[in-house]
Amino acid sequence: MVLGCLDYEGIRNDKFQWLAIAQFLGEIRSKIIPNYKKQSGWISMVSGDPAEEAAIQKAIEENKRHAITDSFQSELQQANDRLSPLFQHDSFFQRGGCPFIQPGQPVDTNFIHQISTAAHLTDAEKQSLGH
Repeated sequence: MVLGCLDYEGIRNDKFQWLAIAQFLGEIRSKIIPNYKKQSGWISMVSGDPAEEAAIQKAIEENKRHAITDSFQSELQQANDRLSPLFQHDSFFQRGGCPFIQPGQPVDTNFIHQISTAAHLTDAEKQSLGH
């Protein structure tokens, strides 16, 4: 959805819109659990013992909660993977990603700092932008 908005010149050429996208990416990144591993799975528990039914039901409910977290983390990672390339050097400076920043022209370092901070860019990503 966000990427499609960049097809509109009024959005693509507006620094504040780029900053808003960077802030959105930063919000996404702030919710990603580092090194997250899927926690849900198949539960195969069959018992005729009523005493074990409560434990089985508890395991099923916990698995449902894990499945929700798994799905949320997956969606966050996919959004991060789609938006992050916008702020990589080649896209941002050279392929018209940010049209008000032209190759060979002076760069607004304050704006690059704002973008880097808002998007929670990694050190490597900051370096690629010259920050």
